[in-house]
Amino acid sequence: MKTLIDLLFVGFLFTQCIERKLQASIASISPKELLGIFADTTVSFTNPQYFKNDLRVSWGGPTAYAIGVASTQVLSFGLIVKEVKGSSGALAISYNRFISKRLSVGFTWAREALTIFYTSSYETADIKINSYMIGCKFYYANKNSFQVYSGISYGKSSVRGSPETNSEKSDQMTFLGFRFGEHIAFISEIGYGYEGLIKLGLSGRF
Repeated sequence: MKTLIDLLFVGFLFTQCIERKLQASIASISPKELLGIFADTTVSFTNPQYFKNDLRVSWGGPTAYAIGVASTQVLSFGLIVKEVKGSSGALAISYNRFISKRLSVGFTWAREALTIFYTSSYETADIKINSYMIGCKFYYANKNSFQVYSGISYGKSSVRGSPETNSEKSDQMTFLGFRFGEHIAFISEIGYGYEGLIKLGLSGRF
């Protein structure tokens, strides 16, 4: 729980830092260029129906880690070294902040529980994977009640459960995502990584 709170704090500082750097760079833009940027962004940020913060809770699967375990069978030329007996899928909580109408940055915490059977030792292990990632999303369409976007996240994962205790890189590539609704909305995504190939969840903007 403390790790999650620390992550939330670091993520908040990260988004604030990016936003302040962008604001500082405006001073070097000519009045004509600034007017053009203002005309594009004011539509979203002065309209009460648009919000800068997006908090999401989602579930996804199968994940890159589970797929990696399954691919071991192929890499071992048919010899099954280990196999997934059960997976909870990935529960993810993410926070994103819009820095323009088309771009948001944020962070994600994802957790998955796996049951893996090792054929060589006939042992079963319960694996817990916690992933911590920062990333961004680009919005092709950003309307009041409908958004279309792609995104990428990158970070580290903590894998716990003997004999799979280690740390490794984690990522999530969102090929295409949809958000349906205004304040509270339904989200669906297709991608690949530690949050799953298919993600479904809820999003709240404020």
